[in-house]
Amino acid sequence: MTIAEKLLLNPCPGREIVLDVLDHRQKTILEVLQSSRILNRLWKAVLATDLDEVLEGTGPFTLLAPENRAFDRMLLNASERVLKSKLSFTEVVNYHILNDRASIEDLVNMEYAKTLCGQMLAISVQRGFVWFDRAKLIKADIACANGMIHVIDSLLLPDNIEFWKNE
Repeated sequence: MTIAEKLLLNPCPGREIVLDVLDHRQKTILEVLQSSRILNRLWKAVLATDLDEVLEGTGPFTLLAPENRAFDRMLLNASERVLKSKLSFTEVVNYHILNDRASIEDLVNMEYAKTLCGQMLAISVQRGFVWFDRAKLIKADIACANGMIHVIDSLLLPDNIEFWKNE
């Protein structure tokens, strides 16, 4: 059994993620975000940054989707400048999107992936978990009509954004 197959069985032991959409292969990435209680803050962020047309498009895309709790932590600790800057926040959301459909098996065989904002995202497998920069994979391979969603536990931040209050 490959690492990817093991992660698909239970990518994060003790933390089950259930999406509200039972059959999402006919839905776009945006439709899955909209209908999911654990990803609806990301859906709102996509709308706020006018990236909804991208994730409703034909793709294919891979979305590394932070769960709602990641946005809760971000809202408590982000600098006011970033929260008020549509350009900065658009770049943060774009850093979660890859311009290709990639399963978790594809991703674990890569060291880096290029994001929609043009920056490279580090991918690693450590202690039995898949990591995207500092975000841990918690649900893999949610197939959609125009790509793939992988749920992660934290927000991904591009290097050029001074995001946190103490920076």
